[in-house]
Amino acid sequence: MPAPETHPTGPGRVLVFDVGGMTCASCAARVERTLQRQPGVAGAGVNFATGRATVELDGSAPAPEGDLIAAVARAGYRLDPLPAGSPGVASEHAAEEAAWLRRLVVAWPLAAATLVLSLAWPHATWARFTTAALAIPVVFWAGWPFVRSAVVRARARTANMDTLIALGTVSAFAFSTFELLTRAGGIHGHGAGAFGDHLHYDMAALIVAFLLLGRFIEARVKGSASGALRALLELGAKEACLVEPGARPFERMVPVESVRVGDLLRVRPGEKVPVDGVVVAGGSAVDESMLTGESVPVDKAPGDPVVGATVNQQGVLTIEARAVGADTALSGIVLLVEQS
Repeated sequence: MPAPETHPTGPGRVLVFDVGGMTCASCAARVERTLQRQPGVAGAGVNFATGRATVELDGSAPAPEGDLIAAVARAGYRLDPLPAGSPGVASEHAAEEAAWLRRLVVAWPLAAATLVLSLAWPHATWARFTTAALAIPVVFWAGWPFVRSAVVRARARTANMDTLIALGTVSAFAFSTFELLTRAGGIHGHGAGAFGDHLHYDMAALIVAFLLLGRFIEARVKGSASGALRALLELGAKEACLVEPGARPFERMVPVESVRVGDLLRVRPGEKVPVDGVVVAGGSAVDESMLTGESVPVDKAPGDPVVGATVNQQGVLTIEARAVGADTALSGIVLLVEQS
């Protein structure tokens, strides 16, 4: 199991997880309450849109990651640690969107056919059996995620929106099948069923079809949110010019991940400031529009702070790194978005 992504914060630390099995905002609230009740957890937040859970541990008695995963599993959901250093955006939304789309393209033609048959030939035996056959793949294949989720929630002694969906569609299908098989006309060619000869295969199929459309749109929106976070993270610099101290200082390019607090960095005109820091030598104007939205560059002199991912416009700056990695302002913005 990969180590979860950690963000040191004060006396404790922050863990970021992927959450599986959430289908609505109430699911996110349930997972959040479950995490907050665990010993050693100072606070927790779950973002349904990004599928992320952020857990702040108590520095005095932090909760083991395994206990958090087990607690969420007992509630009927899945908690997956993010590998260390992975970006805080969901990577599975494209596959999720494709999966809903496959079920959608199967459900809608069959659901439309059941509606046409139910309206045009409501009492024809051949049409009634045909609607039953058409509804089977819609309810039990296209709608299987709803049924499976309802079963998982039932085992955990909880319920969510999928529980209502599964109860409604499966009950409509079961009732219609009972009516179809007990109706004398269905077997012997005459008579009505025990409850008035009414079939609801079209309702069950259409409910599943509309809900699949909603889940597909939801997956696209979540994918867009993840793409926005990914684009935000891409604003950061990939390399930094490290100034090696000594009698004869020299410069070398290093990955930004290797920069440590206290390192001296050289930023030339046109380059991005690699990390948050303070100017120790030089002067320039820095474009901070990515952070503040202000299009006018801000003059920087020794002693002034600079923020990672902003762009040096004119002179050469030498800065001392004050915040790196997950402690930078850019990473903090992404973390706040995931928790919101």
